[in-house]
Amino acid sequence: MKNTLRLSVCLFFVLLSACTSQEGKIKKLAMELGEKKFQEQLKIEADDSIKQSDWLNKSYQEFMLKKSEVEVVEVKFLTETKATAVVVVNTYPPSLRLTLARIAGGMDPGRSRSFNFAEAVSGIGKQIGKTPEPVELPLILYKFNKTSAGTWVVEF
Repeated sequence: MKNTLRLSVCLFFVLLSACTSQEGKIKKLAMELGEKKFQEQLKIEADDSIKQSDWLNKSYQEFMLKKSEVEVVEVKFLTETKATAVVVVNTYPPSLRLTLARIAGGMDPGRSRSFNFAEAVSGIGKQIGKTPEPVELPLILYKFNKTSAGTWVVEF
């Protein structure tokens, strides 16, 4: 009886660690892909609004990346070979980001290096009557398949 119980407990922990290991792999991959996706979104925002200065365009993207955090909030195993991961981003609301990009896009190219994004965000906050705070926004839901080699790949 004791041996059966010990074997059951050992088997439980082996299975638990295998799931945790697989979950960690999926989480890491989803995080990398999510960060890349968010960077692409910021580049589109900057390219659409800030055309007069490459420096200001890149500065906007860097500022937003520093003020944002991508996070995997859920990994769910559907089967042994299929899983999903929900990725969110804690960042300024889209309306604030687009307003900031439009303001930066209106800067004179010769004065673009003096533009201060933090002050601009504060000014936008005063205009709307509240302190701009990052909010959690959905970014993407990834679907993963496990290959015969044991690696997880994104389903497109």
